[in-house]
Amino acid sequence: MAHIARNEFAEAEASGLDHIRGLIATTRGGNFILEGANGDRHWSMNPNDQMILIDIPSHHAIIILFVPDSDWSVVVVWRSHMTSLRQLCNTLRLPLPGFLKQTEDGMAKGTVHRFLVTLPPGPNVDVLSAAGRNSNDEVIAREDAAAAMIRKIIQEIGYVIHDYNHERAETLQRSNSSHYSDLDRMRHRNHKLMVEFMEFRELYAPTYNSLTSSESSD
Repeated sequence: MAHIARNEFAEAEASGLDHIRGLIATTRGGNFILEGANGDRHWSMNPNDQMILIDIPSHHAIIILFVPDSDWSVVVVWRSHMTSLRQLCNTLRLPLPGFLKQTEDGMAKGTVHRFLVTLPPGPNVDVLSAAGRNSNDEVIAREDAAAAMIRKIIQEIGYVIHDYNHERAETLQRSNSSHYSDLDRMRHRNHKLMVEFMEFRELYAPTYNSLTSSESSD
């Protein structure tokens, strides 16, 4: 069974790579889809990242999340989340997760897909599950679910995948930390000024009150 699952995973990974390469090649060739009078829009199946449905009987709003658009025309290097997930599981000696596809027809956006991912228990990891967002593109939906499972595994084991995106995130984090430090110093300085002002007011309060009283009597 594990051997069959590994083959199925490899087939999905390979077909996904070919599919995304096709999307990139199409947009690079200038075959864009035009929408409305606001100009051109690159290949897109999900113009919005969420859709809100109203359940009439219960009057509850149901928020359906979609994978945001990607402008494939500017992509120079694409890394498959399925590939990263396979490499992560191999490194951690974990079994490959299983993907369960859910398809909904007749929605406002047409036929949409999402994947539920389940990772069997392995060394230092219990059973994990994750859900991807919806997409009209089955490959993109699977890639999104793979990314969700990567985040789950990383959160569970407490390690990181060190690549360009990780370095970029660290740079942004350091920048934000610097801004927070500046803000803390400003708050400390403001607190110090307020304390000094209160001490000054208490020290000169009698003089201030007497001056105020004499002006009022005149």
